[in-house]
Amino acid sequence: MGRKKIVHREFEIHEYPRSVKNVGKALVSEGFAEVRGDTFLRRVYADGSGELVRYNDEAEMWAILVFPASVESGVEDKIRSSIRNNFDVGVCLEKYRNGEKAA
Repeated sequence: MGRKKIVHREFEIHEYPRSVKNVGKALVSEGFAEVRGDTFLRRVYADGSGELVRYNDEAEMWAILVFPASVESGVEDKIRSSIRNNFDVGVCLEKYRNGEKAA
């Protein structure tokens, strides 16, 4: 069985969704950034929080990473671990292929 061809679609900045936590916040800056080979729309808000947003063609869904304005001690390690363990779209898709519900 062949691999599905992935067709990337270009989006206008206004088409990129905001996370529910950041709707209505004052935007300080917005621009594109490359992270681990993927291009994200990077937003920084007046309260110091931020988010990275991109569309994943293979999963056909938006991926939004939300960064709080401040973090408590030890939270950074939890965030890194969560990203490492849960943000790999291939792992999420594999769970669906195996009949499991992704977290």
